[in-house]
Formats: sequence, structure tokens, C-alpha cells
Amino acid sequence: MLHILSAAFSLRNRALINERRANHLADELDTCRHDYTTMRNSLYNQVLRLTDSENRLSSILNSTDVHVYMYDRDGNFLFANQSSCTFLGIQQEQVVGTHVSQCFDAATVAHIRQSSLHTWENGEFSSADEIYTLLSSGKLYHFNTRRFPLRRDDGSVYAVCGISIDIAERKENEKRQRLAASVFASSYEGIVIADEQNRIVDVNPAFTRITGYLREEVIGQPALQLLYSGKGEKQLDESIRQHLEKTSFWRREVQNRRKEGEEFSEMLSVTAVRDTDGKLSNYIAVFSDISQLKKQESEIHRISYHDTLTGLPNRRLLLERMTMALTESRRNNKLLAVCCLDLDGFKTINERYGERRGDEILIAMANQIKKVMRVNDQIARLSGDEFSLIITGLDRVEDSYKALERVLQAVRKPIEVGEEQVTITGSLGAALFPIDNVDCETLMRHADQAMYQAKKSGGNVYQLFDAEHERQSQQHRDTVARLRIALQNNEFELYYQPKVNLSTGCVVGAEALIRWNHPENGILSPNAFLHFLEGSLSEAVGEWVIDSALTQMVLWHAAGLSLPVSVNIDGAHLSQTSFADRLADLLASHAALPPDIHLEMEILETAALADTKHAVNAIERCRQLGVRFSLDDFGTGYSSLTYLRSLPIDTLKIDQSFVRDMLEDKDDMGIVESIVRLGSAFSCSVIAEGTESMEHGAALLRLGCQMAQGYGIARPMPAMQMEAWVRQWHAQAPWKQIQGR
Repeated sequence: MLHILSAAFSLRNRALINERRANHLADELDTCRHDYTTMRNSLYNQVLRLTDSENRLSSILNSTDVHVYMYDRDGNFLFANQSSCTFLGIQQEQVVGTHVSQCFDAATVAHIRQSSLHTWENGEFSSADEIYTLLSSGKLYHFNTRRFPLRRDDGSVYAVCGISIDIAERKENEKRQRLAASVFASSYEGIVIADEQNRIVDVNPAFTRITGYLREEVIGQPALQLLYSGKGEKQLDESIRQHLEKTSFWRREVQNRRKEGEEFSEMLSVTAVRDTDGKLSNYIAVFSDISQLKKQESEIHRISYHDTLTGLPNRRLLLERMTMALTESRRNNKLLAVCCLDLDGFKTINERYGERRGDEILIAMANQIKKVMRVNDQIARLSGDEFSLIITGLDRVEDSYKALERVLQAVRKPIEVGEEQVTITGSLGAALFPIDNVDCETLMRHADQAMYQAKKSGGNVYQLFDAEHERQSQQHRDTVARLRIALQNNEFELYYQPKVNLSTGCVVGAEALIRWNHPENGILSPNAFLHFLEGSLSEAVGEWVIDSALTQMVLWHAAGLSLPVSVNIDGAHLSQTSFADRLADLLASHAALPPDIHLEMEILETAALADTKHAVNAIERCRQLGVRFSLDDFGTGYSSLTYLRSLPIDTLKIDQSFVRDMLEDKDDMGIVESIVRLGSAFSCSVIAEGTESMEHGAALLRLGCQMAQGYGIARPMPAMQMEAWVRQWHAQAPWKQIQGR
């Protein structure tokens, strides 16, 4: 809608300019006609002057793109300028004597005769918008045609002169203007148009419906002051202005106040409209009242995801958060404890104090436990006196012991019931992930089993689910040792997945992805071994990846393929104080690589950056070396906006989980669109992972995301296949199929 309004303003201006140009030309032609008639009456004594004037008139007529022509009463052309002849598809020297029926279909010929009749009979000027159909092609053309008579000395009309101007563009502009006006008037969203000084020049009816202010009350008033008035928004107008200077678009949820004083929530978008010279001409603000929607969303979320008694998350919300926590645990190589807590003897409490008092005790117990949990930990009430907990960020198994004991101590803390103090104990079971490398439901079942073991032992204790702990620990140690051997034996190799510009078809880079060429098991994906990498081994593998990628970039460059390559970097590796120095050494060892072929580091959005300030310093040092940075899997972690605001990032990579289902899931489509806009707001490039099909590519282009990678473009491939793939990509030009959708 905003694009329609903006285009309408620009197109309207162009239409007015063209109309003024056409009127000027028509006046000039009328002058020339008068001169021509005068010179004709003095033909015998002014032959030389007439010839000169005719040549001048012919030059003028043939140099204009306006169609000028003459025809007699029978419909035979007496003259046509070059533009007319080109339109009719005949040579200018052949036009005299050509009948209009040889150029136009029967309906157009009949219309020309009828339209000329008034001029022939009354000798009067006429003007009308007309549609012509060429006989040769059958195409329709929209013209504004003006006709006037040509007279002999005795005043009789011997011919009709026509001037036709192509008004197809004007008609299309008028159509768009009508559409824009209809959208403006009928839109359910409030629309405000302001001048470059932020003064309101127009509002639509929805503005009055939402705010209560009449149109005549706000014309000339400062626009931004009427679009928000909530707490904490004092500096918002300046923020909007600064943002619009950079991106021309701003969008945010704000608080506003109606005329009668009622506060409401609104979703506000502001667009800066600029003329053809880039000068600011208008502001267009579009907003909608989302107060009821937010209330409904809040209530639905509360009912669906929270326990009604304690306000804690319920099982549904816990499982969702657990899924994210497991992903975070895998990426950060941290332990996670899923716990099940059952209060000992709570049935007796209910019998003694009643269910109402029992409920109060449960609420107090929940609050006591929350006080000893960290920010990223989770607690939920499953049913009755049973709670579930997620304790994250554990480095060692021993760390879980302290965390579980803190929970039991919180449970044992006395609770006041009337004038009494009641002390309760609990039985706590826990399963440790990824030592217990199973899904969420299974982890909860294992924690529940461990809780029953704790209860059988008398309660007031915790119990770990560790039946296979030693086996899994040994398996982990064996795998780490085998990975060290693999690094020494050069069993790792890099596959490359192309990144392309869907609009231009250019291959803009490739992502290097590690594979393990296992002697017995063949090629293994990163999911099979990356989570085993830790400490010095993780750093060593990271350096190998960077060195191998740089080596391949040099080889490709020598072969005529200048291709930037991105590599994934672990948060802990980046945080090492020596990282920038080691990277400088690696770059120096590949001096044959031109400085315009960039190496890019991809930081997982969910990576653990314990010291953001240190990470910023490290990134800045690396950028000075010509290295670029991207934020990978954007939107899947807990610190999306924090990292985006804090880290000097060049590119955002939309996580494939959003892109893959965007065609079927409107929420995912909305997330992708929001990330594209967010990237624009932060002046970051945006690339979409998980582009699985041409339909995905077309949808991404419509959202303004031009760069993509995914199986729909190419699967990761060995380096030796990359050159051939690039040639095939350019030869087949599949992106043109995307652009046509």
C-alpha cells in the first residue's frame, strides 16, 4: 500500500508535465498552421519564402513524437509526419493516398469517420480520448486526438488535420491514482500524509475512527506528535527522523492516546517519500490499533502456556523451551539438567490445612525455587505438587550436584501457614543432556524415573539418571581422541555451498562446510562429530578450516574464479585473545590472495559470547585485516537483537528453519520479512539459508531478499566440482525462472 501511494505521487507529477508539454506543442502547431495558411494565400508572390517555411514546418513535425497527419473527406492521407508513419508501419513517401482502412480495423475506421464528421460539416475544432486498433497487429492504442479543419481561400474545408498524443501512460497513472485514492479512503488502517516539515496535509477516515480527531482538527498539526504519546517516547520523533534519513522506512509498536485520553497500542510505519532528485517531499504514516489483539494474544498465551495457579510455565511451554535449550546445549557444548521435583508428603499437607492453604503453599514454594535459579534456567508446574526444572550452562557433571542441592535447600525453607511455619522436603530426579542424548520427552521420563528412585530412598535427596553415564562418557572420550587422529591424518575436507544473487544471477560467494572422510564410515556430516569438539581441539579444527578455505580461494583465483568464502567460527574460539593474531598470520601465509576477495566469518547467533566487549574488539581487529562477519542462524537464539546491536556485523543469515516453511507458514513468512527489514534498518546484507525451491527464491525476491543459498540452488559440493557448477549455473541461468514467478 505504501509503495502504491508513493508511486502515485511520482506518476501524477510526470503526467502533469507531459500534459503541459503536449498543450505547448499543440499551440505551436496551431501557430504553424496559421503561418502555413497565410503563406498559401500569397503563394504566387512568395514562393521562395513559402518553400523555406514548408521545410521548417516539415522539420518541426518530423522531429516530434506527437502524431500529426492530414486526410481528405474520403479518408485518404494527404500527409503524415515521421512519428505517424512509424506508428502506421509505412514509409513517409508512400503515405499520400493511403486509405485509413489500410492501417486500422473496421471499427477504428468507422470511429474516425464519425469523429471527423463534425469537423467536416461545421468546420470546428474537436478533442477527445480515443482508442485505435492497428490492422497489422491487432494491438490497441490509447490516444488523445485533436482535429481541426484546413480551409481553402473560399472558406471551404478541404482536409482535416489530426494531432494524436499517446496517453497510455497517463491513463495508467490515472488508474493508479484512483487505486491509491481508493486505498487511502477505504483502508482499515489509519493513514497520515505530512509535508517535509512534518505538518499534516491529509488523513483518511480510519484515522478519525481510531484516534477520535476530525480531519479539520489535525490539518497543519505536527504529525509525529499525534501518532504516539506513550511513556518513554520523548525521543522517538528524533529517532524516527534519523532512521528515515538512512533507510526511508521505520516501523515499530508504540503507545498512543485517543482524543478523549484513552491509551492504546498501535503498530506504526513511517515512510519518507522523495522526489526524482532525492529531495524529501512527504512523510506517509500508516498505523493500526492493536490493543485488542495484544490483549487477546496475552490471554491466549497465558491460558495455553502457563499454570493457572502459580503462573509458572506448563508442560507445553516447558517442552518448547527445552527444545531450544537442547539446541543451545549442542552448539555451546554445555551440559543441561532436566529435573523432576515431587514434594514429599504433600497429601498430608492438604488434609491438614485444606486445599486453599495447600494452593498457597504451592505458590510460595514456586517463588522460593525461582529465587535460586539463574536467568536462563526454567521452572514449570506439571500437575499437583510436581514441578519440572531445566538447569542450563553446566560445564561438568559435578556442577549439577551444586545446582540440584540449591533447589532442595529452597524446598526445605519454612513456609508460613497462618501462624505456623511448615517445612516441606522434596524428591528430585535429573537427567543430564547430552550425556543422556535423547529427545525432550525421553529426558523428562528419565528424570521422572530418577525422582522415583530418590523418593524410594526416603526423599529429601536428588538422584541422577546415570545408568549409561560411564559408557557414554567413555564413548565421548574415545570420539574426541579419534577426532585428534583424524586431524593429524588429514581426514577432514571442506565442501562448499554456493551463495547467489537471485536478482542478477551472480555467484557472490560460498560457505565452507567441514566433512569427516572417515576410513570406515565414509563421508560424515558435521552433526556426527562437531559437538565432540572442545577446548584446544575445537580451536585446532577451526584454524584448519580457515587455512584450508584460504588455500582453496587462492587456487580458485589462479584458475579464474574469484570467490569469497565464509567459514563458521566457534564463539569460544573467537573469544581467544590470540585469535586476531593467528588469523593475521594465516592471511599473511596466503599473500597471493587479492585483498578484494574477502574471507568471511560466520558467528552462530546462538553461540556463547561470554564477553561481548572482547568479541567486538576481536571482530574489529579482524575487519581491519579485510575479514567480514555475518551472524548465522539469525532469529533462533536468545540474544538476536543484543548481538545485532552490539557486534559490527556485515551480513545477517536467516535461519533455514524459517525459510524452509515460509511458503506454508505465514508466521515464518512474517519472520523472514521482519529479518529482511531489520537487516535494512541496521545496514546489513541479508542472505536466506534453506532456499529449497524456485518458489522460495521468488518469495524471497518479493520480500526484498536477493541473496540465498540452499538445496534449491546447490547442495554442498567438493571444491573440484565448484568451477564446473559455476559455469553450468551461468549457462542454464535458472534465476531467470525465479524472476518470472
